[in-house]
Amino acid sequence: MNQSFIVRMNSLNTTISIERIVIAFILTLQLIALAAIWFGPPWTFALIFFGILGTAVLVVLRPIVGLFLCIFMLFSTIGGVYLQHAYKPLFLLTILAWFLRALHLREIKFVNSSQNYLIAGFIVVALISAFFADNLDRAMSMTGSYLKLFLFYFIAIMIVSSRSEIKPILWIMVTAGSLAALIGLYQTFFGAAADSQGEANFLLSTRTETLTHDPNYLALITVPLIPLAVGLLKIDKSLLRKIFLTGLIAILAGTTILTLSRMGMLCLFFLLIMILYKERRHKKLVISAILAFILMIFLIPENVIEGVRIFQDFRGDDSVQQRLRILNGGFNMFLDHPIFGVGIGNFLTQSLHYTNTLLPRLAHNTFLEIMAEMGILGLVIFVAIIFYTLKDMSQLQKFYQAQQDEQFLEFVRSIRISFLVFLMGSFFLTAGPITTFWMLVALTVMMKKISFDARYQRQTTTEK
Repeated sequence: MNQSFIVRMNSLNTTISIERIVIAFILTLQLIALAAIWFGPPWTFALIFFGILGTAVLVVLRPIVGLFLCIFMLFSTIGGVYLQHAYKPLFLLTILAWFLRALHLREIKFVNSSQNYLIAGFIVVALISAFFADNLDRAMSMTGSYLKLFLFYFIAIMIVSSRSEIKPILWIMVTAGSLAALIGLYQTFFGAAADSQGEANFLLSTRTETLTHDPNYLALITVPLIPLAVGLLKIDKSLLRKIFLTGLIAILAGTTILTLSRMGMLCLFFLLIMILYKERRHKKLVISAILAFILMIFLIPENVIEGVRIFQDFRGDDSVQQRLRILNGGFNMFLDHPIFGVGIGNFLTQSLHYTNTLLPRLAHNTFLEIMAEMGILGLVIFVAIIFYTLKDMSQLQKFYQAQQDEQFLEFVRSIRISFLVFLMGSFFLTAGPITTFWMLVALTVMMKKISFDARYQRQTTTEK
């Protein structure tokens, strides 16, 4: 064996060992900082400082770690509530670290994807529609929310550059979403609302929510994460991790039920059907899923079942009648402003005039809201983003089947089911500015980029 090759390998092993030591040391500092926050003075501020410093050093060394932390903050809802002042500096540091690293390695290149061009067009239409808005402040605020999401999307697809980084992202999404669910469960069973209600009625009167204080949005976070957890469960060989993932799936499903969200229950039922169809050849898994679903039904308290009545007399349901008035008003809003809409973020302010409701209302339908606020151009672009994402998922599935890549084949199937479940939920909720949708689009683009690079490298190697 070549002596120089041995020297290089020893040097690489030393580098990896040092990197692991540095990462372990910094993670230890972060755990100490979290403990200091929990237990309080006298060393709280000093330990928090070292925890922040350690995190900053780690992000500078490995920008992907900054992306992981940002994803965790977003999906756990902690970043938007408790750590909103920490999220922005972390995200900016991640961008700076990635840019300097890519500049040094000369690896800055635009990811060529249809979704990227469509998102750029979506931004342009949003800005144009803002000029037609009666409430310019709300229009610019909503535009800013979309711009933040799109910046996160573009940075994510640029930073992720290898297969080994996809699986950790899925793990972080599932665990962070489960944390949001646990926070909601804690608020339900041990919060002030539970103390103030009677034992028999508090579950019915207190819907499980999380730090965003909206049970419907919590359901739209938890349900799409279940297929991702199922995908990780299928490809993992560790018994302990399988048990852990099974527990997370139970937490996500149980929390969805306790939100008392009819949209969440419909999405959960739709998800079960898709998973059973996808796994129809695995009889043991299908039987286990059906038995778990039946057991879950029997374990649900009767008052909770009463709270999620999905099939009832529409004429006697005030909520359904109100949604129908909003649907009709939103369509009339679009007919009056068909090209650029009433202005992004202005459905709420225009709803009193068009929907004949006592209070301003959101559309409770992503497609209707985009169509009314941004006109036909915004709707066409948004639908095109969905179309090309589903198209890329189909291409990736065929590619991984041809490569006999069972792990990534399972990943892309799980992401596709998650995306379809989210789309179903978006018919009952305004979900455009929700991170989950754009993260699933980003994952598809990441996997396509990585697959293309892998094919290109193999072709280059063959030619040589």
